[in-house]
Amino acid sequence: MPHKGGRSTDSKDGGPQRIAKLLARAGVASRREVERMIAEGRIAVDGFLKVPGDHGVFAAGDCAAALVDGEHASVMSCQHARPMGRIAGHNVICDLIGETPIPIDIGYYVTILDLGAWGAVYTEGWDRKVAVTGAAAKETKRLINQQRIYPPRSRDPAEILAAAAPVTQAPPPQIHERR
Repeated sequence: MPHKGGRSTDSKDGGPQRIAKLLARAGVASRREVERMIAEGRIAVDGFLKVPGDHGVFAAGDCAAALVDGEHASVMSCQHARPMGRIAGHNVICDLIGETPIPIDIGYYVTILDLGAWGAVYTEGWDRKVAVTGAAAKETKRLINQQRIYPPRSRDPAEILAAAAPVTQAPPPQIHERR
């Protein structure tokens, strides 16, 4: 059940407990600071996806706000959530074993807006310059939604681990028909 300052979870005795209180107890930040983060909807992380402070806490995906190219904050989309998750997972292990973490660095940004029967619009860059429209852009959108965002279906452990490698995929291929 929701509470002021954050959603709740059940405590050991079965009663509700504020998430802000739990995160504060874990050392993420003060309860008030955690409440502010929850109210904003995202937690600011450094270039290694670590929550500021020395707590060994990392965040990735929609809950985290990171500068993905040194200038632009991550957006709530699979385009940023997937590499953030890969890199955060890698960096958690590095933190545990004393190895050097790797920074988040996504040097491109694309959007594809599905327009139903008409097709789609594929844009490039933070200024969203239209690059491809119509059926060709729709085919790229299908490729992303039906293949790229899913783990390998082979159930082959080596293929699954390779897909989880802490790398950023190249932009999706454009199905020619440029605007």
